[in-house]
Amino acid sequence: MDVAAIAAGRVGLLVGSLLNRLIVREPGYVITDPGDLPDGADPALLDELEPVPEDLEPVPMLAVLRPSTWWRRWFPVTEVATGGLAALAVVRVGTGSEIVPVLFLVGALVTLAAIDLRVYRIPDRLNFPSMAIGFALIVVSALEVGEPALIFGAAVGGLTYAGILFLAHLVYPRGMGWGDVKLAWLLGFYVGWVGWEDGSFGEQYIEVLRYVILALGAGSLLGVVIGGGYALIRRSMKTVFPYGPSLAIGCLLVVLWAPELR
Repeated sequence: MDVAAIAAGRVGLLVGSLLNRLIVREPGYVITDPGDLPDGADPALLDELEPVPEDLEPVPMLAVLRPSTWWRRWFPVTEVATGGLAALAVVRVGTGSEIVPVLFLVGALVTLAAIDLRVYRIPDRLNFPSMAIGFALIVVSALEVGEPALIFGAAVGGLTYAGILFLAHLVYPRGMGWGDVKLAWLLGFYVGWVGWEDGSFGEQYIEVLRYVILALGAGSLLGVVIGGGYALIRRSMKTVFPYGPSLAIGCLLVVLWAPELR
């Protein structure tokens, strides 16, 4: 691993600590009343056996190095996930202008996935700003490399991905939540950005659609495998498992391995 990737990983650990502070302040994140559990949620999500600071402070920095400071067992998980993905992003994408929007995507998806796993929803107050900032960073990167057409590709990808999940939501609202449909805009922007190629509009759109299907297919497969395994562990097919984290992983796989998909 090169120096830039190691540096990105170390900075990612610190960013993960900051993300923990953002995550635990999501309304409903700390659950102590069984009546506050989302429908079908695992009772193990209750915080009855964990200390719950009244003001949610302090959230430790670099919890991975300080186990005694944990009042949430997943603090180090967020840090390691952010640092590891940041390092991987630098290895896969490099250190050009394209890395900035990708690193932002890593932070945004770690945050949204962690919240979705906990409270079974993707908050608009974080998702909408992530969409705006992510798209803006894509615009800046596209102009920096002299390929403004990539901006159009990102817009097409967002519309296509969100459109597909919107149809799925209409068919089966319980299986495809409205929050996932809104998350699809962010995922689609990035998938369309890396999938856009030179050629006629029809050829370009087909390529973007292929990338969207690859990301959605990978996310769906992961969702089935992880959700099915979780149901087996809980010994109940009524157990609900959030879909957003799987979609996020599918998107990252496509964005980071885009060159190999061409």
